[in-house]
Amino acid sequence: MSHFTTIKTKCTNQDLLVKSIQQIGYVAKIGKFNCRGYQGNKTTVDILISLKGGYDIGFVYKDNNYEMVADWWGINEIDETEFIQSLNQQYSIFSTTQELQNKGFSLDQETLSNGTVRLVARKLG
Repeated sequence: MSHFTTIKTKCTNQDLLVKSIQQIGYVAKIGKFNCRGYQGNKTTVDILISLKGGYDIGFVYKDNNYEMVADWWGINEIDETEFIQSLNQQYSIFSTTQELQNKGFSLDQETLSNGTVRLVARKLG
């Protein structure tokens, strides 16, 4: 019996997703990989975060978005909610920054004491 859970994300850009994963402290591999779960079960993913202990976190590109796939039942070293929140926050920062820079804005970033990130955009020229 598989324990894999699939969570839809709003991540559409592979480069920004990988950069976000790296920013929050994990190594992401791009390609076709087997994501490991309960009792040796595996599922194929496009981006893989290899973890110690026989379980992984993966991402599958489907319908123009990435879905996160993991057997959270066996992942003890990472809190699922914190991981998802951190990843979503970082991806939002990177995608917003990229979009605003493409439109000619300069950005300053400040992290507040409660963890909130504030971006200040200024139009150049």
